Amino acid sequence: MSHLKLVLIVATAVVAALALATWWPWLFPKAIQPSEDLFKVEKVDVNTLRQQVRKKWTRDNYSRYVEIEFSIDAEPVRNFTLRPGYYVYETAVKPLSDGAMYSRYEFNVTETEWGYEIVDVTYTNIVQGSRVIKGLPLVTHWRVVNNTLYLLYIYTGDSMYVEEVPIRPGSCTQFDSMVPAAPSIWPYVKEGATIRVVNKWNVTDLRINFTSITDVTATFKVDKKLVDCNGPSGKCYVVEMEQRIKSRTKSESRNEEHASTKIYRHVYLIDLSGVVVQARSYDLTALPHKLISEINLVEWK
Repeated sequence: MSHLKLVLIVATAVVAALALATWWPWLFPKAIQPSEDLFKVEKVDVNTLRQQVRKKWTRDNYSRYVEIEFSIDAEPVRNFTLRPGYYVYETAVKPLSDGAMYSRYEFNVTETEWGYEIVDVTYTNIVQGSRVIKGLPLVTHWRVVNNTLYLLYIYTGDSMYVEEVPIRPGSCTQFDSMVPAAPSIWPYVKEGATIRVVNKWNVTDLRINFTSITDVTATFKVDKKLVDCNGPSGKCYVVEMEQRIKSRTKSESRNEEHASTKIYRHVYLIDLSGVVVQARSYDLTALPHKLISEINLVEWK
């Protein structure tokens, strides 16, 4: 997969970094790999991770993100409060020509004096018969400050990606447009609500002189009734989002321009504690409408 195609698919440097990091072990199998014990969720320490870094990618040498516009037509009904704890999510298994693959996300959510800290350790696993090949861990660090979710850093191997960008409702395409342990729409969720969001951003990849301008309009609809679910409280909101993404990209190095429009439908079960229990995403530009991803909460403490 070329870098250009990758950026066209994800349409944001945040997700491009996540995707690159996820596939790093398969593209560069000899990359330096820290001790696996370092990446056990209970032992993850951001200061320790920084000591492993040999390559640091920042706004000066990697990618530059600029939020041009953000608006939401609803008032919050609660503060952005989270349930501190440990959460494990797994994606549905995807078949491969010689086996299958799935991803596992392990979150630690910690309450602090200024908000919340969220650290996720992600593994992409390849299944071949009875053998499971675990990919290089991808560690992602978020914070909730002043009722806003921010993506701070991504660590993989010996590399650190400094992001420091807000994750707005409906704008993030990673995790089915919602960080499951800290969904940014959570402050606005109530029975029967309809919430409309507009977001526009500009991303420049400084390494290849590539620019992407992305417009996202999203409409969230919350069902009037709660449903039973496999979450901490046992009761969930049903939240649907229709998301329209328009992207305009330009590559100076390749002298190419591209425009695309994608429409997605996401269905979430959000527990009364504020964590996502299940997320399913459908591509509405494909006929028939295709289920493209599913993630489920499988364990929590």
